Amino acid sequence: MKRFSTFLLIAACLLGASANAQDHFLASRMKSADDLYNSYQFPDAIEAYKKEVGKRSVNQRHVVQRIADSYRRTGQYGASEEWYARVVQFQDIDPVNYYYYAKALSTNKKHEQAAEWFKRYAEASSKDKRAKEHKGYSVDEVNKLLSAKEEYAVSPITANTGNDEFSPSYFGSKVIFVSNRPNQGALFQKTYGWTETPYLDLYEADAKAGRFENIQALQQLNTPYHEGPVAVTADGKRMYLTVNALSEGGKPLRGSEKTTRLQIAMSNKITVNGEATWSKPEPLTFNDPDFSCLHPTLSADGRYLFFASDRPGGYGGMDIWYCENYLLSWSAPKNLGPAVNTEGDEIFPFLNAQGILYFASNGHLGVGGLDIFKSEPKVSKAGKSATEFVKPENLGYPMNDVTDDFGLVVDKEGKTGYFSSNRVGGKGGDDIYYFEKQEVVVPEPEQFVKLLEVYVYEKQSGQGLPNAVINVFTDKGKLVTALQVNDSGYFAEEFLSKYIDEYEGELRFIASYGNYSTQREIVNMLDLYNKERSIVRIPLSRDLGKELSLNPIYFDLAKSNIRPDAAKELNKIVDIMQKNPELVIEVGSHTDSRGSDAYNQALSDRRAKSSVQYITEKGIQSYRVYGKGYGETQLTNECEDGVICDERKHQMNRRTEFKVVRGSVKN
Repeated sequence: MKRFSTFLLIAACLLGASANAQDHFLASRMKSADDLYNSYQFPDAIEAYKKEVGKRSVNQRHVVQRIADSYRRTGQYGASEEWYARVVQFQDIDPVNYYYYAKALSTNKKHEQAAEWFKRYAEASSKDKRAKEHKGYSVDEVNKLLSAKEEYAVSPITANTGNDEFSPSYFGSKVIFVSNRPNQGALFQKTYGWTETPYLDLYEADAKAGRFENIQALQQLNTPYHEGPVAVTADGKRMYLTVNALSEGGKPLRGSEKTTRLQIAMSNKITVNGEATWSKPEPLTFNDPDFSCLHPTLSADGRYLFFASDRPGGYGGMDIWYCENYLLSWSAPKNLGPAVNTEGDEIFPFLNAQGILYFASNGHLGVGGLDIFKSEPKVSKAGKSATEFVKPENLGYPMNDVTDDFGLVVDKEGKTGYFSSNRVGGKGGDDIYYFEKQEVVVPEPEQFVKLLEVYVYEKQSGQGLPNAVINVFTDKGKLVTALQVNDSGYFAEEFLSKYIDEYEGELRFIASYGNYSTQREIVNMLDLYNKERSIVRIPLSRDLGKELSLNPIYFDLAKSNIRPDAAKELNKIVDIMQKNPELVIEVGSHTDSRGSDAYNQALSDRRAKSSVQYITEKGIQSYRVYGKGYGETQLTNECEDGVICDERKHQMNRRTEFKVVRGSVKN
């Protein structure tokens, strides 16, 4: 017995020693992975973390989070979606992961799922501007942004390669752009750990309507590290460029976190031995090794320098800042403010000749990763402001696609320009695209589309809805015609001359079908000119309220609290959702046209939220039900502002719909 007890004691000691060694080994491997991540060597960090996935002795939430973040930060949206889908299953995570997951879903064209997770983020982080911006995210909104705008013709430039080319900047008749293509004139080209690709260099080319010719590396400015993008003064004598922070000896300059940041430097054009060249770049005084400053752009008069930075005092991520030229120096940087900046990233600013600001953002409402926005200068009695801007506008397709779009520049006339994108169909990585504004021709009546098609379909499945009815009204409430689609959901008819007088401004196509929600699509008649055919697509969603024969959900006048009679009907929705755990619905609240647009929108928002709150308090998970106020934007009849209607017709517009977003109903 004693010998057995001694053996147990020795075995326990050996086991303890082995466990300690194993713990030390695991800790060492995790530290190695964390070091790779913290030094921005994301491809290597991903491989290191993946070796720890599934091991019980490792903090799995930490590992999965780091893999997801690494894929996001290297722009690998497919893998990013896969790993954020795992992250959001953990308890007590940072709600921003809901946002990252939604962005990955939207980039991968899964817009309905993205809308659900944007909603969850808004509920968890109501003060985040990104949450407020994406409150309006929906399949319909995304489709509007992705609708082709024929006033722009877009094509890739001829100089794109399988490497990255992006952010061209005008330099007289030339452009200076950024690329990590093999630099034949460099002594050696280092690899950047963040993406395991070569460092970025500057190239100069002759620009001819989308063709870059006589491409030359700017060897006098290129180093073994990053250079670009740039901004050149109007006289072509001075350049501001993004560079890695380097010491006087040319070694990487590290901040307190032992990380080398990016800086903005200035270079002057000089003549050496009769040849023009650029002087050694000198960092501007507002740079700091503890944060980055990058992507410079100049106002037309050279008075203001705009740039992106993650310096302290911003709203989160990268913000756009500006300085004023004080003759011999630049003023202290000032943040451009919340009209432009969000908790996300606002980068690649560009000021055109008229003072309009273009920039890329992943914080404002967009269709994928980075989208390009424009913001007009604020106007007051004193004139246009040079540093204050109105709410940004998403440029939509073709400038924006579901991937990353950024680095837009426009010529002085505003007719042509370039932007950068990693969209499908390019040569590889980031590519540069040329765009040209097309002439808009004022049409004659006989130039109307010869064939108008209407397709009414189920939003969830995409299947046509047979025999659906569409009423077509003018914007003055006059019924133009009533249509009925065929067994496949289609209607097609030539435009008849007797309708032409009615086809001015906008038409309302209002579709209805059985137990489905009513949907109104507005068609601008200018969109129907000069085409052989045009199609109006109207998606309908099943309405649980109609399927369950719910009584109308009424609210007291100008109020949004749930009345007892409304609670009785909402309980039926709760019951059906409990029986169908895969069911996801949207609660849509609608008003009639009386009252201001803003008042009706706010009132319907409150009512939709009250209904959602009631349903979730009954035990339905918040991600399965979300509310949206439509105000008076989805009227079911002709009762527009200024149209006289009786109370019965107004009542048809005051309704609550319970649209099926995903899943099916099995009683």
